[in-house]
Amino acid sequence: MLLIDEKDKTKKKKKEQTAEEIAQIMVENMKANMANPNFWAEKEESLRKARDKVLKERKERHKNEE
Repeated sequence: MLLIDEKDKTKKKKKEQTAEEIAQIMVENMKANMANPNFWAEKEESLRKARDKVLKERKERHKNEE
């Protein structure tokens, strides 16, 4: 369990990340994605699921408003 001071330090550290550190993280993420042969299929599936969920919720909301 983190103490309040430890949580504050963690938040502060995240805010203090430099552009170089963020760029390095992005590069590592891109390399991992490129190494995955199913990346695009997985990404499309994830987007499709999110879209379907949003459309279903919107349809239910409109149905309940009537």
